[in-house]
This record gives sequence, structure tokens and C-alpha cells, in this order.
Amino acid sequence: MTVPAFCAIMYWFKRDLFSFALSGIWFFQNFHSIARYMADARALKLPLLFGTKHDWNGIFGHFGLLEYDVRIAYFVNITGIAGLVFVTSWFVWRWYEDNVAAVRETKSELNGAGEVTAPAARAYFPPTMSATETPAPPADPAPPKAHQPSRPPSEAENNGTGNEKSPPSGPADTDYSI
Repeated sequence: MTVPAFCAIMYWFKRDLFSFALSGIWFFQNFHSIARYMADARALKLPLLFGTKHDWNGIFGHFGLLEYDVRIAYFVNITGIAGLVFVTSWFVWRWYEDNVAAVRETKSELNGAGEVTAPAARAYFPPTMSATETPAPPADPAPPKAHQPSRPPSEAENNGTGNEKSPPSGPADTDYSI
């Protein structure tokens, strides 16, 4: 259950609706298997994968809950089913809201009905930026120094001397246009 919970948390912060929902379904699906072994704590009839000690028998026995193993397992199973229904319903609702709202807004913009607004900027989670706000452009690198050509000077820029390594005689003789 740790891996599905970790994945769900990770996808929540990445704002990835589909992956978050799948991780939630994966998490709650595990409740059914866990409840099955919980209910077997007293009977000890299910085969164990590793070792010969039944974990839930030891846990419930330690806390004095061994006689309630079936009731606890029933509660865990119902919690898993409720979690599966909730996550699936939430995913379908968010998908419907995001897609149908975008289609409605697109149709209203095309038909000219109502006020034309920015496209639906509904995020799957609370947005960090409003729908009309645009991200700032990345910072430009340091501006080039003044009067430095981006290419080596041509023969004409070197006063026709043919010596391409000689600098221009002055700012008036230098043409930096392309």
C-alpha cells in the first residue's frame, strides 16, 4: 500500500489527473486483499506466501482484537469499495467538467453567444495562475557589448586592405548591417 500511496501523492503534486486517479484505484484495490487475510486471522486457512506465521493473527492477538477479525476485515473491505467508487466518480466528474465545459465555451465563442472569455483554464487541482494571466518570458541573457560584431569583419569592413585581422580604422568606417 505504500507504493500506490506514494504514487498518488506524487501525481497529486504533479497535477496529473489520470495518473492520480489510477494510483488511487490501485491503493483502494489493495484493501480487498488485505481484508481477506484479516478475516482469516483466527481460522488460519489461507496459504501464506512467506513463512509460517500469520501476520494478522499476531497483530490482532497483540491488541486483543482477534475475536473481531471478521468485523474489522468487513470494515476494511467496505472502506476499499467506497474508496474505489469515490476515486472513480471523482475522476469521471473531473473529466466531464473539464471536457464538457471546454466544449460549451468553444461553442459559445463560435456562435457569438454571450461574452467571449478565455478558454477554460480549469486545472485538475487549484490553479497557480489565473486563466487570463500569462507566464513571464524567461530572462534574457546579458546583452551583447556595444560595437562588437557577431561575425568577423569582412574585407570591405577592413578598408579593403585584404588583411582580415586588422581592426577597422574607426566607428564611422564600420558597417555592422547585414
